[in-house]
Amino acid sequence: MAKKSIEDVINSLSEEEKEKFKDLIKKALEEDRIIKANTERALNALKSFSEHRNLLQSIKEEAATLRKLRDEIQSMKYTLYLTAIPDNKFYRA
Repeated sequence: MAKKSIEDVINSLSEEEKEKFKDLIKKALEEDRIIKANTERALNALKSFSEHRNLLQSIKEEAATLRKLRDEIQSMKYTLYLTAIPDNKFYRA
């Protein structure tokens, strides 16, 4: 059994079969182009999601730090308030 090259196979087709084959190839190429475009969009969306997730995590960490600082400042203000009151206000005779 002799092996035929792709060119020999295409040349052995009728004109109608060649047109069908050409249409089939065009359809396959279009589907590949669509798949590639969708894959690129999906990768960009994943990259964007990952960046946003990292940004959100960073913002949450900063918010926790700010809450801690706020609590420390509140504690310092309360301590300053208590030390500013003369001792005789606490002890009434």
